[in-house]
Order: sequence, then structure tokens, then C-alpha cells
Amino acid sequence: MSQSLPARLGLLGGSFDPPHRMHVRLAQEALAQCALDELWVMPTAWPGHRQAPKTAFEHRLAMCRLAFQSITSVRVSDLEAQRPAPSYTLQTLEALAQSHPQAQIWLIIGSDQAAAFHTWHRWTEVLTLCRLAVALRPDSVQPSPQLLQWHNDHHMELLNLQLPPDPLSSTQLRAHLRHTPDVHPQGLDPDVWQYIQDHHLYRN
Repeated sequence: MSQSLPARLGLLGGSFDPPHRMHVRLAQEALAQCALDELWVMPTAWPGHRQAPKTAFEHRLAMCRLAFQSITSVRVSDLEAQRPAPSYTLQTLEALAQSHPQAQIWLIIGSDQAAAFHTWHRWTEVLTLCRLAVALRPDSVQPSPQLLQWHNDHHMELLNLQLPPDPLSSTQLRAHLRHTPDVHPQGLDPDVWQYIQDHHLYRN
């Protein structure tokens, strides 16, 4: 990773409970399609708009570091855990803008998040700090076009990130790990799988 400050910086947040191959593929596509110099992967600590993950933050952070370790342009950050609850995207972006004042910041979100974006905490201020890239998975159910039109009133465009079809999700992996905890599921990095085994995560 370059020691100079990135000119184009991406932010990919999420529960990562656990991180899997589609998270890694999304990071790779975001780096390529947004022409990013660096992508910050940031596990949520205490999300303000939904229920907090049951898996402890330190485990999700450690699994992310293992899952993304092969991508040199990715930085896994614990920034959101450094603040008191709740943790909002606006605060994270403000911190990044302060530490990287010359960078163009891209926020990477899923299509479900894009549909609900106008309900986020101080979302109009979020738009002053970043550009949005929306990950579109062709195998998933996409929100109706009407739900994605909120951005038209703000004279902005969304960059659509194209991803390959893949039904894998963290929800499916957690179910697999609850019911068959000793069987390594496809889509889970071997190092992440070993970490889960070592710490007895996701078992009943």
C-alpha cells in the first residue's frame, strides 16, 4: 500500500458477520470500477439504524482482517468502535474527510441500502462528503425503480457497481454454521473458517 494519501478513497461498511467471498468480490469491483487508490473496510460497531450484530465487534474485525488480507489496497479499520454508540456513517465520513482532506471519497452501499438511504441519519449531509456507488447483484431482488429515485431531487448520479451472480449471504452462512458447525461452507476463506472454529462462533 502506498504511503502517500489516496486521491480516491472508498468506504465499505457492514456487519461482516461473517465476511465472505462476495464481500471480497465487492471490494475488488469497487477498487476497479471506482478507480480507487484505497478502500477502507469498516465493520459496524453500534449501528444507529438497525439492530447490532450479535457477534462481538472484535471477532468481526479480526475476521475481516483475515478475509481481506490478500488485497493490498484494502485497509480494515476499527474507527467506528473508537466512538460511543450509536455509530453513524456521517461521523465516519467526517473523520475520513478530516484525515484525507484532498481525497475524493466514495461510499459503497448495497441496493437495499440505496433504497432506504433517504432515511439515514442526516443523509443530505452525507451526500456533501462523498459520492455513492451502489452494488447491484443480478441474483438478488432489486428495489423498485421508484424507491431509487430520491437522488434525482439532489442532482446527483449513482454509480452502479456490477457484480457477478452469487446467492451467498452472511445470513445463509450463519445458518449453516449453527446447524453444521464442523463442515466448512463454500465461500468462506480458510483462515476465517479456522478463526470461527478456534473461537467457537455461530454455534447454538
